[in-house]
Amino acid sequence: MIYKKDTSVAIQKIISTDKDARWMALDSFILPNYVLMIGGKVINSTNIYPNLELWEKVDQKKKYEDIYNRYAHITVSLTTNETNFELTNGDSFTLYLNYNDIKKLKVDYFICNHKLEIMEEYSDNFKLVYNSENVYIYKYKE
Repeated sequence: MIYKKDTSVAIQKIISTDKDARWMALDSFILPNYVLMIGGKVINSTNIYPNLELWEKVDQKKKYEDIYNRYAHITVSLTTNETNFELTNGDSFTLYLNYNDIKKLKVDYFICNHKLEIMEEYSDNFKLVYNSENVYIYKYKE
């Protein structure tokens, strides 16, 4: 049943034409695992083992290593502030990702449960490619 939902079909269609696409879910620790279940390569799915190499791309000084060096449910929110990590529970953290650091993580698609309020200077980088069932998928381009 899950694979027949409109959102699942849309994700499957994107994956079928862009197999190596990297996904990031925003403002949810459930959506990343949903995309992963459908077959997407999700950057912020639940990490059984910490992905130190990935997070160090946006934390080169390892200032937040004690936060992301753990099993974790990962939530990501976009921000105009400096990229930072916040421990929200013993097994979860939030990455506040600055728009300028998106390219460091090589994200191709964003998925979220709300329409993104994108600052004008970044609006050309996000193209809405799907909106149904209170789910929004954006294609990201540099």
